[in-house]
Amino acid sequence: MASFSYNIDLMLGKNKLDNEIWDGSVQMAFSGVPIEKMSREADSVEVMYVATTKEDENQADVSAEDVVEDCKCKK
Repeated sequence: MASFSYNIDLMLGKNKLDNEIWDGSVQMAFSGVPIEKMSREADSVEVMYVATTKEDENQADVSAEDVVEDCKCKK
């Protein structure tokens, strides 16, 4: 299994939008060589939210150690 990740923050000026500020939806598309190559080789492609310990940091540099394993996130 292979994976890669993107840290995507919705920003309004210098403020990060969260569920308490933002009550809408965003449509996104992923493109480029990495996603095209992995999509051809994969049985499936999944996009998911992963909670981290750096939720309050704008454009945080997130690593595997920052992932919250027992997330009871809103869906």
